[in-house]
Amino acid sequence: MTKKSKIPFLAVISFLICANCVTKPMASSNEIIMNEGMIIKATNDSGTIIIKAESGLERIYEWIGGRAKVKLIPRKERWYGSLGIYNPGGGGRIHTVVEEGEQYFCSEKEALEWLSWKDERMHYVYTSDGIVVGWYTDADPNSTQIALSVELWQFYVLGKKPRGLSGARNDLVLVSYSNESPSTSRPADRFLPSKPKIIGGRLYSGKSLDYMKEREMAPTDVEDVISNGKIIQHGAYTTYIRLDDPFDILWVKIDKDGRVVLVGR
Repeated sequence: MTKKSKIPFLAVISFLICANCVTKPMASSNEIIMNEGMIIKATNDSGTIIIKAESGLERIYEWIGGRAKVKLIPRKERWYGSLGIYNPGGGGRIHTVVEEGEQYFCSEKEALEWLSWKDERMHYVYTSDGIVVGWYTDADPNSTQIALSVELWQFYVLGKKPRGLSGARNDLVLVSYSNESPSTSRPADRFLPSKPKIIGGRLYSGKSLDYMKEREMAPTDVEDVISNGKIIQHGAYTTYIRLDDPFDILWVKIDKDGRVVLVGR
C-alpha cells in the first residue's frame, strides 16, 4: 500500500510542509544551517530579506514592509530531502511558511535542476558554495494578512559543499555575524544521495530515486503518471500530474530526453 499525501497539491509544490512530520524537538540531530548570531541577507526578484538566527530555533525575518519572529520546528524524518527545521504557518497578520535545511545531490547538474522546480515562485539566489535562499510574499486583497514564504538551504554535492556552483551570485547572498566569535554549527551526518539509474529503459536522476523511496512511489507509478497525467510544460521540462483525489496527487518531472528529474506525491 502506498502512502497518501496529507496536504493539497499546491501546498506540496509550493511549500513542501507536512504538519504531521514532527515530534519532540531534537534539534541536535537535525540539519540546521544557521547558528546564533548568524545573519543572511539575500536579494531576489521579490526584494531583500534579512534572516537573523536568535537563540535556539528562533529566526527573525525582515523585509521592506514586514517583520516576523518565528520559532522553527525540527523534522523527525526527511520531507522532500530535508531533515531540517520548518514552520508551517499559523494565525496572526503574517502567515509564515518557512524552511531551513540541507539538500544532497550526486551532481551539480541535479542540484541546478532542483532549483528550477519552484524557481518561478521562490526566485532562488545562491552562493558559489551552495547557500540557497528563495522567498516571496502574498497579500490578501480582502484583509491585512500577509503570507511569507522563505526557503534557506545548504547544498551538498557528493557529500561536500560546492566550490563554484554555476550561476551563483555571491553579491546577492551575504553572510555576517552579530557576535565576534560565532558558535560552530552542528557537524552533519552526511546523507548519501542515490546515483542515476536506468529502470525499465528509462533513466532516473539520483534525486528522483531518493524522492521515490521517501514518498513510496514505484517505477510503475511513475510510468502511469507519465501515460495518464495532465501535462504542464516549463521550458525544457515537462511535468505530469495525476490527481486521483485531493489527498493523493502524484507528479513527475522529465527532461526533453524522457529522463525522470523529480517526482512527488
